[in-house]
Amino acid sequence: MAWEFETDPDFQPGFKTLVRPLQQKVKARGLWACHLGPHLGGKGYGQLKLALMNEKFGQSRFGPIAFGAQAPDTGNAEILAHYGAAGQKERFLASLLENQIVSCFSTTEPQGGARSALVRNDMIVIGKSVSLNSSSISFRRQS
Repeated sequence: MAWEFETDPDFQPGFKTLVRPLQQKVKARGLWACHLGPHLGGKGYGQLKLALMNEKFGQSRFGPIAFGAQAPDTGNAEILAHYGAAGQKERFLASLLENQIVSCFSTTEPQGGARSALVRNDMIVIGKSVSLNSSSISFRRQS
């Protein structure tokens, strides 16, 4: 099994020391979280501008993190901003926007484990309807 240094607690302080100043520079230039509207500190850019920006961010391992554009946090922040209840926004949205927490998601099935090729989903077409049979197990946590 490979060692994932990014999840090692000893790695985090050095990582934050490197990334936090970059994030502050990006915020000072008004380029933080451009996928969000101005009321949330972003620019409210549309998909074309965001695609062009993400093309540049993606050239560096730290680009998306430095610009507040890393997945899955971007999508989760957008969903919370538009559809979240007041309590959810209070608990999670501000922390996501300030990069105090990051989102995590994983899923598996009993026979699949970590190998997605072994995950089985069956689709049955019945007239004009479709039924998807699956036994996914999902784990979610904010860390």
